[in-house]
Amino acid sequence: LSFMGGCQVPLHELDISHNHISSLGNGDLHQVKDLVKLDVSANRLKIIDENVLQTLPYLEELNLADNQLSALPPTVFNKSQSLHKLMLQNNSLTMLTSQLFSGLTNLTVLNLSRNAISSHLLASDTFTTDLKHLKVLDLSHNHMSKLETSMFASLESLQVLNLAYNQFDLISSGVFAFQTRLQILSLSHNNIETIEKDSFVGLNSLTSLSLDHNRIRNLFDNQLDESASTLEHISFNGNLLVEVPRTIQVLQKLRTLDLGENEITEINSHDFSTLINLYGLRIAGNRIKKISKEHFANTSNLHVLNLAHNQLSEIQQES
Repeated sequence: LSFMGGCQVPLHELDISHNHISSLGNGDLHQVKDLVKLDVSANRLKIIDENVLQTLPYLEELNLADNQLSALPPTVFNKSQSLHKLMLQNNSLTMLTSQLFSGLTNLTVLNLSRNAISSHLLASDTFTTDLKHLKVLDLSHNHMSKLETSMFASLESLQVLNLAYNQFDLISSGVFAFQTRLQILSLSHNNIETIEKDSFVGLNSLTSLSLDHNRIRNLFDNQLDESASTLEHISFNGNLLVEVPRTIQVLQKLRTLDLGENEITEINSHDFSTLINLYGLRIAGNRIKKISKEHFANTSNLHVLNLAHNQLSEIQQES
């Protein structure tokens, strides 16, 4: 890259996306040192020099998405203290080295989705204490199979965490213990069979939980107690549940609940009796044969009910 024969160019934003750029070398960006926003997405980037960003002290947004990056120099971001938003999705990254994000004390959004990141190639201190202001982390569509209890321990400001479309089969106790500000958690489309008793301890700000399309058969009765006063949306569809989980009975603020495509055969009178704010309920694609008036006696705010694709042969009057 070269701008006007080596002269400084007072650009604040530079968009060079959708080109054929294959590398960013040391000095390629030294003429645009005032950059605040840089978009190099949708190129053919395979190589980034470890010093290429050191001449951009004011850079707040960096988009490297939709390239062919398979690795990143361990210190490439260490001088980018002003960075707020870092987009690395849809590359070929397989590992994240120790301290890769060290120094990014102002980063609020980090997108690592649609790569090939594996748990065993993810350093335990990748998500360093420097990421104290990180609010959004997207790790969806990767090859992660294990969640270490210390993985997110430093991310105490996190509000949105997307772990969908990975290969997790177990959610360990305490893995989200330090995410007291987390509002949205997606664990959809994994292979989760076991959720340990204290897996959701610490999540006392959670409003949305997505557990759909896994292999969950049951949950502990008090599994969601820590989120009882905040949870508004839950998806359990596409699992192996044989009954409505009792743990939802404490969720008085719950507004939408999806239990579709499970193996539920009957509904009990107490299953939804405490869900006074429930607005939408989906139980489609189960094996329910009977609905009676007791099932929805206290759900006066229920406006949307989907019971399609069950085995209903009887619906009691006034139900």
